[in-house]
Amino acid sequence: MAGTGDPAAEGPAGLLRVEIAPELRFHLPPPRRRPALTVPADPAVTVGHVVQALGVPLTEVGRLVLDGGPVDPPARAVGALLVVPVAPAPQPAPTAPPRFVLDVHLGSLARRLRLLGLDVAYARDAADDALVAAALAEDRVLLTRDREMLRRRALSLPPRHAAFVRATAVEAQAVEVLRRFAPPLAPWTRCLVCGGPLEPATKAELGALLPAGTRRTYDEFARCARCGRPFWRGAHSRGLEAAVRRAEAALGEAASAGAAPGLGEAASAGAAPGRAEAGPGGPPAASGTALGAGPGGPPTASGTALGAGLGGPPTASGTALGAGPAGDTVPSPATELPGTVER
Repeated sequence: MAGTGDPAAEGPAGLLRVEIAPELRFHLPPPRRRPALTVPADPAVTVGHVVQALGVPLTEVGRLVLDGGPVDPPARAVGALLVVPVAPAPQPAPTAPPRFVLDVHLGSLARRLRLLGLDVAYARDAADDALVAAALAEDRVLLTRDREMLRRRALSLPPRHAAFVRATAVEAQAVEVLRRFAPPLAPWTRCLVCGGPLEPATKAELGALLPAGTRRTYDEFARCARCGRPFWRGAHSRGLEAAVRRAEAALGEAASAGAAPGLGEAASAGAAPGRAEAGPGGPPAASGTALGAGPGGPPTASGTALGAGLGGPPTASGTALGAGPAGDTVPSPATELPGTVER
């Protein structure tokens, strides 16, 4: 029976019982993290308002059920029982394959997803309004840990343009995204700095962009078609290769299960291997030279779209990229350059 919003269907003394899926309860204030809550059954407000007022962003929920029938968020909050399920997985995205834009606190995740070949826009100084505008204008999914930003109505309208990232470690964050959206992977095909596509390049074409030692040691190279940085499989690329294998395994497990119940399971393992985000302005702590962007000249092509970095092209020449803890990709302190540090 569909929810009707009939005042006659109200619970005791005009109260509405709200049952929230276990995977969503971490959004609630600690005193409210119970299987069921009771709120006034008020015809002046909607069920969507009730859910978000309790603390759960609508971007995270599945189809709401009021008194046994499915309802949309604009339905009146009048009835006896409102059931709030978790969003299904894999979850449809505005585009197939999905494209993403990440908030300023998810720089390590941006690099990890680019390593896996996903289309990711990211800039470390992007304002909230710019992120929301980018998600809507380019049909990207905004990944964020900012619940207030997720409360914006435009992001929760179908097709949903945003998703909350619960984990704080990059390894667990990547697993969350893969389980939720099941994107096809294409590792080693995108620039880790600007997200542009990588194209094969010869040693002769790259010339002085490569250090002398690299020219002597390696023969296979790629170059970003957007920013011009050269890349090669460096001596420490095994960490990155292991990260790719773990991502492929996680995606395979989700596919074999047919869905990914409990999106919070991997996220709750916040201590999973991987480097947590550095604080504002804090440089990454790991070193290394794997999959390096050589210290050559400045980029040869400027970025113009949000996909180029939500703020234009990188402002410095190529930086060497290394394998940090659990294979995370971070700038090497020895070659770290302004304009490319993650937060």
